[in-house]
Amino acid sequence: MTTSNSKPVSQSQSPSSHPASPVHPHAPVVMPPANLAKTPVVPVGAPTLAKGEVKRMRHLNTPQVAALAALGAEFQRSQTWTEDFGIHVPSQAVMVSMVTGTAAVITESVNAKNWATYLHDERVLCSDSLSLQLESVGTMFEAALAQNPGLAQTYPSLVTYLAAQRSGAVKARVSRKAKAAAAKAKAAATHAWSSTAAAVATEPGPAPPPRVGGRRCFPPGALGGARRARAPPAAAFAGPVAPRAERRVGAPLSA
Repeated sequence: MTTSNSKPVSQSQSPSSHPASPVHPHAPVVMPPANLAKTPVVPVGAPTLAKGEVKRMRHLNTPQVAALAALGAEFQRSQTWTEDFGIHVPSQAVMVSMVTGTAAVITESVNAKNWATYLHDERVLCSDSLSLQLESVGTMFEAALAQNPGLAQTYPSLVTYLAAQRSGAVKARVSRKAKAAAAKAKAAATHAWSSTAAAVATEPGPAPPPRVGGRRCFPPGALGGARRARAPPAAAFAGPVAPRAERRVGAPLSA
């Protein structure tokens, strides 16, 4: 491959009034695929399933899916279908159609998933490259628009695109500022809580009670609540007391 450092010389050497296009050396131009296949339209009335319904249904594992193609062929070749499975077996034609059709649906679902991944990546790459190129075009267009306001009538969609681009940039900047302020406030609150917890942890607690005879003597009320009053002695109760033999329910008291 031959390379050359020489640059082509333009036929017109007159200076241009348009500003130079911004240079993006790390963002090469990504051209979208020329012959992009069309995604088929979903049939009208196609069944739709909720997430709860999908979880409750049976699903084929990988070995079962791999066996469907050979299973359909075996069912198709069978000449003694009823004799082999009994008279209550489902129709052979129905089973062959279900097996081969399910295998085809699973294969296409895998292809559709790969196709969706491919389209997603192409969308990201093309959108990024196009955004940079239109940014360069927009810079030159705004400079030319200052000299010829009539260009806005020639390229109204470009005006709409650039306005949407500026609006999106403003929203993104406001969102970043709001997130930064929220993160800063959360960090400040966490720091204040940590400082308070550390200060409480380092405060000296009350001195322990003195020891008397190897035991700690707590002052009255130190263990919570007032001291419980002692019960009066038995002699404080007046009245006759029954002998031990008569102390039973329903027994009369001795005089």
